[in-house]
Amino acid sequence: MQELKWRLRLEERKDGVVISTIKVPFLKWYGEYEIAISVDGLPWHVCFSCENEEEVISKHEEYVKMTKDEIIKLYNSCII
Repeated sequence: MQELKWRLRLEERKDGVVISTIKVPFLKWYGEYEIAISVDGLPWHVCFSCENEEEVISKHEEYVKMTKDEIIKLYNSCII
């Protein structure tokens, strides 16, 4: 995956889950920080946003620990 200077964390799992956490460089519609998830190559969904780096890193780590089934449920409930 392309390296982005504003990406804080990236998790590319063998089960097809990709979790990307960024500091939004422009058009901050949802917040200063966002976590987006892709599953099995499907389009990205923004699943979390906030104004605090510490909070977004904590949430990223929480998502990394989730099973693929839990991630799919989350993915299906997120902003497209």
